[in-house]
Amino acid sequence: MSWLPKYNLSIYLSGLFLMYRKSLSLISPSPGDKLLDVGCGTGTLLKKLHAKYGNVIDLYGIDPDPKMLSVARQKSKGTNIALKIAYASDLPFVSNSL
Repeated sequence: MSWLPKYNLSIYLSGLFLMYRKSLSLISPSPGDKLLDVGCGTGTLLKKLHAKYGNVIDLYGIDPDPKMLSVARQKSKGTNIALKIAYASDLPFVSNSL
């Protein structure tokens, strides 16, 4: 059985959502800034970033698991969040482009 349906619950139960909240309080992006979430999973943090900053900043997420990104894509419909399948060790972006 896949663990994917329990992923978001595990984020909550593990307290990881507290890290998301802390992360949101520590950043103050300017209009036009670009932000990359490495290992974005199902896109929970990206969705929270979009809720806070809207289309003022460009949001990107990478994760090596296509199933996770499938959920993230559904969560991010109608937003400016761009998602790619990739590992942190092999970023699919030109240097200094983000």
